[in-house]
Amino acid sequence: MIKELMIINQAGIALFYHNFINNEKSDDEQSLASYFDIICRFTKHSFKESLRTLELDSHIFFFYTHKSNYHLVLKCENKEFKKDILENISEMIIDKFLQKYKDVLQD
Repeated sequence: MIKELMIINQAGIALFYHNFINNEKSDDEQSLASYFDIICRFTKHSFKESLRTLELDSHIFFFYTHKSNYHLVLKCENKEFKKDILENISEMIIDKFLQKYKDVLQD
């Protein structure tokens, strides 16, 4: 089950955040976006690999980089999850987001 979703631009800035569990807004989404951006860049440059998941005891963070270089981070329950399904969902979410906010994002 997806608990939270964040879309991050190429500069590591959170453009969109949503918590599916409750209506509380995270006041720290920019810090989270920076953290995710830094750890993904670190693995890419230091190890020449992409970070796909970060597993904690109770959650898994799934990282998806769209062909536009926007990033989607999904926070999911740490249960069995299907990577292919999360990739398809991630691509659809970013496609819809870019389609809806295309004019605003180009400014």
